[in-house]
Amino acid sequence: MGKEYRNAVRSRAMIRLAFLRLSDVLPFEKISVTNLLETADLSRATFYGHFNNTHDVLNAVLEGYVDEIFTILKAQEDEKLQDRLEAVNQYLGENRERIKRLLAIDGASAYIFKARKELITLIKKRKNVEIIAGGIITYYLDKLREGDDIDIAFVIDSLNKAKITRTKYIQE
Repeated sequence: MGKEYRNAVRSRAMIRLAFLRLSDVLPFEKISVTNLLETADLSRATFYGHFNNTHDVLNAVLEGYVDEIFTILKAQEDEKLQDRLEAVNQYLGENRERIKRLLAIDGASAYIFKARKELITLIKKRKNVEIIAGGIITYYLDKLREGDDIDIAFVIDSLNKAKITRTKYIQE
């Protein structure tokens, strides 16, 4: 990995981290490029070499969360679905308040659709149906928005019922 590439990766990471720190104390509308530059201790040219505006940084941050969820799901493919969902649940629980704030920002929904699409693809590979993936994503989002705890037992029970129903339907 060349030095230029490492520096670019490091700069993007520093900007995303600065955004997260600022989003903990400021509403999105108050986060400016200048705030990000001061917090990340980077130049304006560096910022604009990677992002066009604060919405681009928001999208990169949300994409990071989506990528982490799929890293968890894919890294543990040898485990049961319940174990992988519990690992995702733990990750979401650890980042609940921040994710909830980020999802409330206008324009954040594009990454929810991306996450849903990728989860559907992952679950289809495991011979399940699209509605199960959509239901899981909807359940997680509703619980995050409402501030409620996520009941893994409920998710697993719903998946098992859906699997039984699907199997029964296919056999008939």
